[in-house]
Amino acid sequence: MIRYKAPAKINLYLEVLGKREDGFHELLMLMEEVPLYDFIYIEKDYGISVECDIIRGDNIVFKAAQLYFDYFKLEGGVRIRLEKNIPLSAGLGGGSSDAATTLIALRDLYGRGGEEELHQLATELGSDVPFFLKKGPCIARGRGEILEEVEGPSLGWILLVKPELGLSAGQVYKNLDLKEKSSGDFEGFLQAYRSSDNFMDFTINSLEAPAFKLVPELEEIKKLLGENSLMSGSGTTFFKLCKSQEEAKELIKKLPKNLWVEILKG
Repeated sequence: MIRYKAPAKINLYLEVLGKREDGFHELLMLMEEVPLYDFIYIEKDYGISVECDIIRGDNIVFKAAQLYFDYFKLEGGVRIRLEKNIPLSAGLGGGSSDAATTLIALRDLYGRGGEEELHQLATELGSDVPFFLKKGPCIARGRGEILEEVEGPSLGWILLVKPELGLSAGQVYKNLDLKEKSSGDFEGFLQAYRSSDNFMDFTINSLEAPAFKLVPELEEIKKLLGENSLMSGSGTTFFKLCKSQEEAKELIKKLPKNLWVEILKG
């Protein structure tokens, strides 16, 4: 079997601009991959099968494979084994990354699928899936599928912190009050990001407030992490950009012992 790495992501900026007529929310985001990976092992087979110890049933990887074969009207099939390391319901895009990586792997195996075709399939699978077809940070607009690649600085050391409880994006958006949301300064953020100048001073995540209503513990975690910590996506993972590994380790000492933590080198 061939092995592929499916990276996690963090949202360095996430502003909900409003609700669209199609029921989705209009978003303005900057997303970046981080070196925490699920692994996908894949080979040609008859039919479509997905093995995973954690996720049961027809998951998004199965849906991605099925969509690929249906779209290109291909005979044959694929056997996939999914090894999960990215937490579920965490705001880190694990499922979306797995789906995008599956599309890339199938393109490599079967030789079908240009950039636009894979983007179309990815958009059908989920709002964050198209991002993981790119390599590098992107500004994301629309519901997340309109992407613009952007150059930015090294993120240094990244501390990820997550409580055991997860939240689905649907739960969080359902509790979002657009009348109460704060407005961000994306242009100020982007200018600082491009010049590596304290860009986290300008950041925002409109989904923190509804997530905090659902899980008050999240607000306590943010306070413990201190200034410029931010929830990723719809939660429940927070990240803090640190200048050194030692700084990240010192922060961990202040946190409750029941939290999942990970230190990554950006």
